[in-house]
Amino acid sequence: MFSFDALAALPYGAGKPSVSCVFKRDHDDFVVDECLGYELPIAEQNEHLWLLIEKRGQNTAWVAQKLASHFGRPDLDVSYAGLKDRQAVTRQWFSVRLANVEKLASFSLNGVEVQQHAFCNKKLKRGELAGNQFEICLREVSDMPALLASIDTINQQGVPNYFAAQRFGHNAGNILLAERWCRNQHRPRGRVERGLLLSAMRSWLFNLQVAQGFAQAEEFGYLAGKSRDPEAELLQQACLGYEQQRAWLAKQGCSLHRRPLRIRPQVMVEVDGDIAVLTMNLPAGSYATAVLRELVTYA
Repeated sequence: MFSFDALAALPYGAGKPSVSCVFKRDHDDFVVDECLGYELPIAEQNEHLWLLIEKRGQNTAWVAQKLASHFGRPDLDVSYAGLKDRQAVTRQWFSVRLANVEKLASFSLNGVEVQQHAFCNKKLKRGELAGNQFEICLREVSDMPALLASIDTINQQGVPNYFAAQRFGHNAGNILLAERWCRNQHRPRGRVERGLLLSAMRSWLFNLQVAQGFAQAEEFGYLAGKSRDPEAELLQQACLGYEQQRAWLAKQGCSLHRRPLRIRPQVMVEVDGDIAVLTMNLPAGSYATAVLRELVTYA
């Protein structure tokens, strides 16, 4: 079966890890709690119903579609702050515009539980969160002292802030389709696919900047797009040969956006035999799997 890893050729922050383990044997091995970073904008009987939902083994966008169908609202009336992993237990907020709260009691979906609800005075917007808290269980760790030493290292030095493999779709299919679109060989089917393909291309170009800039102790890279200012030197150097793709992103309406090249996760760990349970808080848009890439190889 064909398999492609979009990060395989990118350098590690402190060398490829020697520790192996088993990860995601169960959904409970990867638990994500969304952190909005602000108090809910609660207002009685307002037009936006916010729902705190725990999902187990389910896709964020799919849950949003089911909410729209259940409440009889257009897909655009259902929103969430960010996509969460499917192979996990995740808790995150959704908002539904003009939802009849009396229908909430009959909402039933396998692997999905509504834990809290409130009327709020605004729609939950994409990207409107401070970050996520992760609890990660690593099983059958091959060398626990080496893992603990690596955790100490990344807590002090940080890790490359790569966009992880899930950003690029199954077998990096989104970046391949984005390249075809850039060359007028593909047309995205709707708003959702368009956004996924543009994000994949921008993420790929950013990862190239991380690969070069992290070792040089650069602080920031850029999500490519249009800007009144000249492109930064790192963006030009790391993405040499991608001039067509950068111009295409600007033409599609993407705006240049700065993003840190390094994150410092401050991982906490509890050990029980050959099992390690890691907890960490990451800012919005950063990936726990990018941190794990620096610590272990896993099946």
